[in-house]
Amino acid sequence: MVLELVSPNELGRALGIDAGSRPLPVTARSLTPAEVRAPAWREIGWMAAVYVLFGIACFAVIELASTNPTLVVRLPIVAGAAALILLVIAWRKLSRHSGYRDPGIIVEVDEEAVTVAWPEGRDILPYDQVVVQRILARTPRNSVYFDGIVLETAQGPLQLGDPAFAGGNVAAGAILRKLDELETAPARAA
Repeated sequence: MVLELVSPNELGRALGIDAGSRPLPVTARSLTPAEVRAPAWREIGWMAAVYVLFGIACFAVIELASTNPTLVVRLPIVAGAAALILLVIAWRKLSRHSGYRDPGIIVEVDEEAVTVAWPEGRDILPYDQVVVQRILARTPRNSVYFDGIVLETAQGPLQLGDPAFAGGNVAAGAILRKLDELETAPARAA
């Protein structure tokens, strides 16, 4: 069975949908550069908010402190150093994704086949020719998190999941459900 490591119910829960309830066709597309950088921008936003709160606290201490003025004088230096550290962290987070280029891959999962289209052409894989090399899942503390699958295509292995595709986990889950249906259909007919 394709889903021997992850039950259909666990897969549906990990995908945020009921197993088998997503109607086909399902489409996934590779992420744009802005979508790849979005998590880094969210983290930077949280760090900036914490820095602003730190700055307000420093300003309050400087204005309200009446004891030990030598320590209070150092607070602007600490705030400046914190701002510099924040800028370096933000630059490093964003520079990780600076070389990313959208490969323009679109994966469509329908009732008969999986179609993988890229700028140079397209690969239509009927389900009897679909090869799933690996199911990517994490299981921290009794929970199952579905990270996608590695699909064998004419262009080589394709990691289909949310980290690289918009709607990637849903498309990967649809492929697994369809393969599972095809494997269990002869057993039900017998």
